Amino acid sequence: MPPIPPRPLGQYRHVRFVAAQIAIEAPVDLLIVGMQEKDGGRSGAEQVDRALHGTLGRLRAGGIFTGMAGEELTLWAPPAPIGARSLMLIGLGAGLAGDPLRIGRLTRQAMRSTLCTHARKVACLLGWNGLDIAEEGIEEIAAAMMRGALLALDGLETPPRPIEWIFDIRNGQAQRTAAALENALATWHSPE
Repeated sequence: MPPIPPRPLGQYRHVRFVAAQIAIEAPVDLLIVGMQEKDGGRSGAEQVDRALHGTLGRLRAGGIFTGMAGEELTLWAPPAPIGARSLMLIGLGAGLAGDPLRIGRLTRQAMRSTLCTHARKVACLLGWNGLDIAEEGIEEIAAAMMRGALLALDGLETPPRPIEWIFDIRNGQAQRTAAALENALATWHSPE
């Protein structure tokens, strides 16, 4: 797949949102990766697992992190080739495809957890690779992810420190995904 140029989406409460192709080697403060209960083969978690020589598979096999929906684990200072200062795993459960409410809740969880860190540049590789999302559901899933992040921000009493939050758009429909993310941000809390 040819590189996808980053696309600024807008800002909300000191968080600048961007849609871009995320590489696990990227120098970010925090890389968020969704991990299913079963091997997906082509997911972001599988890419990270290969880069870490099977560490995630061993965590799953040992019952330390199984990928159960809502489960969370942060690895500080992961080794190269991971470029992030820390790696947050979010459990996606067994079957997340086509469930915008669940992916929205998991994105909200990821944003809330991020706000408890000192991360200023965050790459969210949470919900595309490895999920079997029907083409007609892409916009709905993307919008749910943005709304989940925004809900977490609305739950704050004070604005967060400035953060750049990058949503991954390597799902074969980059333009549609970015447009849906941007639209969800632009219409957040607008009168209907």
